[in-house]
Amino acid sequence: MYPLSQLIIGVIMVIVMLAASVDGSVNANDLADYTMPLTLAATLGSGLFAALFAWRPLKMYTFANEYQPAGLKPYIAILIIPAVFLGIFALDLIQSYLDLPNLIEDVMKSASLSAFGFIVISLLGPIFEELIFRSGALGYMLRKGVDGKVAVVVSALLFGLIHINPAQIFVATFIGVVLGVIYYKTRNVILTTIIHVINNTIACLGMIYLPEEQDDELLHEIIGIAPTVFIIVAGIAICAFALARMPKTEKAKTADNQLIANENTTEDGTN
Repeated sequence: MYPLSQLIIGVIMVIVMLAASVDGSVNANDLADYTMPLTLAATLGSGLFAALFAWRPLKMYTFANEYQPAGLKPYIAILIIPAVFLGIFALDLIQSYLDLPNLIEDVMKSASLSAFGFIVISLLGPIFEELIFRSGALGYMLRKGVDGKVAVVVSALLFGLIHINPAQIFVATFIGVVLGVIYYKTRNVILTTIIHVINNTIACLGMIYLPEEQDDELLHEIIGIAPTVFIIVAGIAICAFALARMPKTEKAKTADNQLIANENTTEDGTN
């Protein structure tokens, strides 16, 4: 979902819940009345961060480079997308059994019901998030020579933790790893943004149209424990296999070769 909005709303929710626990006079659900201003503030904040990271003094990325075609063959993208969502679905199942508190569920549902909130969560949020976490954080670390695995994990942890909402940190971190691997192998945010938009759109539609009683029903109660475990294991395995077999694009190979050349030049200069 939309990290910076959840950071803002989540902090407010924590304060409200603490206040409510003291005298019982504050209802956390009342925050749904402030959905639009909170969503607007989060949108402006995310856009500002995305622009700031591209600002010349920082120049953590350039827009033209991040949206430059990476040369990824269409059939690979077509195969990767469903594999990724099998993995996300599996992690969603695990998260549902953890039964972690969802501090901002009512607020996010309220935002999804408005046209502006729907656009922010399903479209603008993913665009800004990919520029901030993949282009900005992950891309910057890769260009500075940080090991690819380390950079992917660090950027994923940042992506997960900034959600602040316990019910989403687990899955968000997994999504951060998946999108990080894809970015590492393509060096642009086109495919990661497409996946992110699809994921958030599905989440929004689920909050709008999925009956609350069905949303709360666990899958193993419907199909049994063994089939549920099989779905979880298979989903994660297929996702991991697809990402491992995904080839690097020429753009990614060029970036890696340039980094190696720069390191060799630096070593020659110090010898």
